[in-house]
Amino acid sequence: LARSVMGQNAHDLKLANNTTLGDAMHDWVPNNVNCANFVSGVLQASGQISASQHNNSVYGLMHNLDRDPQFRRVSLQNARPGDVVSMRTAHGQHVVMFAGWQNGRPTFIGSNNVNRDGSQRVTISSMSYPIMAIHQYQG
Repeated sequence: LARSVMGQNAHDLKLANNTTLGDAMHDWVPNNVNCANFVSGVLQASGQISASQHNNSVYGLMHNLDRDPQFRRVSLQNARPGDVVSMRTAHGQHVVMFAGWQNGRPTFIGSNNVNRDGSQRVTISSMSYPIMAIHQYQG
């Protein structure tokens, strides 16, 4: 589901209420801090979490997944595409989904601050932030 919206802006995704993902995302979340809303929306639209587990903060989502018996923490070496990766950044936290390996480096897909105005767009990239947790769906 995340790959199907590659290149789209977070603003457009969350306002697309005629799609499963758009319905799952919260419209009021600012466009420059939309990462947890996007990942929560993907998980919710995919049926992996309920609407009540959707959280627009990295720590909130991470804690909800820790409490969900259908998710377990795994190492980066055991990560699979679609796993939820929570990271610590210089200015806070970021959450993305594991996309796979490229040239021996992990890649991640998520709503990232790549637009000229600082807003977010769904992209795949390599990131070297410290990883706080990787949650893998076991359902």
